[in-house]
Amino acid sequence: MIDYANILQLQLQPGVIDLAWGHPDMKVLPVDAIRQASDRALSRYAGAMLTYGIDRGVMPLRQAIQQWLLTQEGATPNDDELMISAGNSHSLALVGALYAQPGDVVFVENPTYHLALRILRDMPIDIRPIPCDREGIIVEELSAQVRACQSSNQRIAFIYTIPTCQNPTGVSMSLSRRITLKQLVESAHLLVVEDDVYRELWFNTPPLPSLWHSIARGHVIRLGSFAKSLAPGLRIGFIAASAPIINRLAGCGLLDSGGGMAHYPGLILAELIQSGEYASIVASYRAEY
Repeated sequence: MIDYANILQLQLQPGVIDLAWGHPDMKVLPVDAIRQASDRALSRYAGAMLTYGIDRGVMPLRQAIQQWLLTQEGATPNDDELMISAGNSHSLALVGALYAQPGDVVFVENPTYHLALRILRDMPIDIRPIPCDREGIIVEELSAQVRACQSSNQRIAFIYTIPTCQNPTGVSMSLSRRITLKQLVESAHLLVVEDDVYRELWFNTPPLPSLWHSIARGHVIRLGSFAKSLAPGLRIGFIAASAPIINRLAGCGLLDSGGGMAHYPGLILAELIQSGEYASIVASYRAEY
């Protein structure tokens, strides 16, 4: 019998569906599809699948993600604008380490993902909450806070936002609010860190394009993840940003030392996307939820 207490992050009570956490039900996870894709990937890549990987993440997965984004959104990052991460938590920690200096201001939505705050609080920065309403972050309040920082010469590292299917509110930022945010970000030369982890799990209406899709290059670092749309245990995400930003992130000491993130599971995911199985899994999750 498996001792889940020594394996799983969260211990669920029998018969209880806990809506406080973004943990999928283990019974719906695609075990057979992942097992078969793993076998195919090992047959294809053999020992190359079990060693250190390229710093930006395996090219087959990056190409598969590019094709997926093009199909879903009509636009995709170039080869030099995309890298693989170990999920959005890793991405946020990496971006914070490289783009936030001690004392910098980081704006966050209020409320926001509580564990993102845990990551940011590990850094010597000034976290400033900006209120939200049914249309998302209130840009007028954000703009006032930005002006106050600029007038006092306090450096703004970035704005952390979950504009699509926000956690915990579930709100998706309205089109008008996105346009206003775009104008502020571009005019004030700000950097946005867009947490896009829930995009695939829409119900009745597909979401609006990502901020990365609509705001000028160099102003948005988009964090994508397959934790919710496939399986969190694979620890796979991606970062889309301008080429200079990706160059800096991919050239960090962590990846120089340990190689690319999610090397083994990344090649499994590439198989799932290329075969069309990933699209079917996402559709099954939408139906189940």
